[in-house]
Amino acid sequence: MTRVTGGNASHIFGTLGVLGTSNLFLINPNGILFGQNASLDMQGSFVGTTANGVQFENQELFSTINPQTPSLLMVNVPTGLQYGRNPRAIQVQKASLQAPNGQALTLAGGTVNIHGGQLLAPSGQVDLGG
Repeated sequence: MTRVTGGNASHIFGTLGVLGTSNLFLINPNGILFGQNASLDMQGSFVGTTANGVQFENQELFSTINPQTPSLLMVNVPTGLQYGRNPRAIQVQKASLQAPNGQALTLAGGTVNIHGGQLLAPSGQVDLGG
């Protein structure tokens, strides 16, 4: 899980991924843009969100506002996304984003705008939330 604590949107123009079978959560409340050459390289699921944080079942929050908490992310299951008053957009501009077979591809933000390209999750699921 990675979070952006600065004030700028994330602009992805190349390959975004992780080694191994881990899921990847990209959290930037300032927005996310996937450009024409953006792609995913991972074995697990992907979540891109403009939420302010991720809530866990033990009531801990993985926050972009208070980045010191929590400490044991890898042993807890996320239960929800926390949004502020004005969640920003996720833009997909001619990008081809694909989750591996049987995994999920989730984009959740204030709005999700798809301008060409494709979102794929063979034998899995594509979830969009705006």
